[in-house]
Amino acid sequence: MQINPYNFLENKKYQLEGDIDFSNADLSAIFNLKKINNCHVIIDINNYENVLVLSIKINTNVTLVSSYSLKEFDKDLSINDTIDFSFNEEDEDSSFVIKDSNLILDKYVLDIIITNIPSKVAMKGEKLPVGDESFRVISEDEYLKEKENHKDDRWSKLDDIVL
Repeated sequence: MQINPYNFLENKKYQLEGDIDFSNADLSAIFNLKKINNCHVIIDINNYENVLVLSIKINTNVTLVSSYSLKEFDKDLSINDTIDFSFNEEDEDSSFVIKDSNLILDKYVLDIIITNIPSKVAMKGEKLPVGDESFRVISEDEYLKEKENHKDDRWSKLDDIVL
């Protein structure tokens, strides 16, 4: 979805609505987000004193990877966010500065979706595994303590060497 920011008159409200296809989006850097199945956006646009204020409502269904079991599952998300775009370069600290006549909104919508995915994702009702004979779950402090106390006998012969 793209807009020409110069087409919006000052002090007038506009609304855009549509679907965005993220099927070709590269999500490989986001561990727990496998894919975005569908995405519907409603964008209210207001132009106030050379600042475009976009109020974005996103309804999407995403496929996530559980942090506990690594199983994939689908989840519906409803997200509301606001983005400011300024025509004035002096506003770059508080707004995105418009430098082109075509403003592609897909990347901003994708960023909003990604930032609303929690870092630890679990399916409803899923519990953290507690362990069995093949593995155990310990805290980072316990791991570091065990690592400090654990000596590998294969390397002990090197302790006698004087350099």
